[in-house]
Amino acid sequence: MNIKRVIVIGLPKCGTSSIDYTLKNKNYITCHQYYKNNNSSILIDQSLKNNEPAFSRVENLIKKDHQNKDIKIGYAQLDFCNENYNIWPQLTHLNEMCDCYPDAYFILNYRDTNRHVRSIKNFFNFQQQLVMNNIVGLPIGKGANDEELANWINHINRDIKSFFSKTSLNFLELKIDDKSAKEKLQKFLDEGKIEWKVMNKNPNLND
Repeated sequence: MNIKRVIVIGLPKCGTSSIDYTLKNKNYITCHQYYKNNNSSILIDQSLKNNEPAFSRVENLIKKDHQNKDIKIGYAQLDFCNENYNIWPQLTHLNEMCDCYPDAYFILNYRDTNRHVRSIKNFFNFQQQLVMNNIVGLPIGKGANDEELANWINHINRDIKSFFSKTSLNFLELKIDDKSAKEKLQKFLDEGKIEWKVMNKNPNLND
């Protein structure tokens, strides 16, 4: 069984649903925090805590459903953050994922920082969840104001870009609010024309 993997490593509220939509339309099996009724983020976390390849537990489930077939898997969102879980494998185990999956296609999804901050603040109680958890670059109690959120976003994006600049891995910086986003993603995937659509747009924001 051959597996093509696309791994989205940017922060949430930054186009993960749009990328998930695109991958689904190219016949990828996608994990946008869930695979079927299984929380893929928790399975990834369990794998890493047991020194297993990050996606081994998720892919064991997928392989049972697609035996002896070549498949494409899109990991559209890896993180899972609420009052019970604080899972950020793209921030805590990026090096291990790259070592285990050197043929994967890694996408750093990002957007205008001010718009990203507004999107976080307007998504239910997500900002509160960020403040109450200890996250890489964002200690407990931080993230309550725009400046702290913006600094965290910019710091994470800079670190990921710097990490990949020292590798020869398949890597795309995808600014989702750029007019060329669709064209860049299409070229990166190299699978012909793609569908691209803005998902989960907040009508109360001028985004």
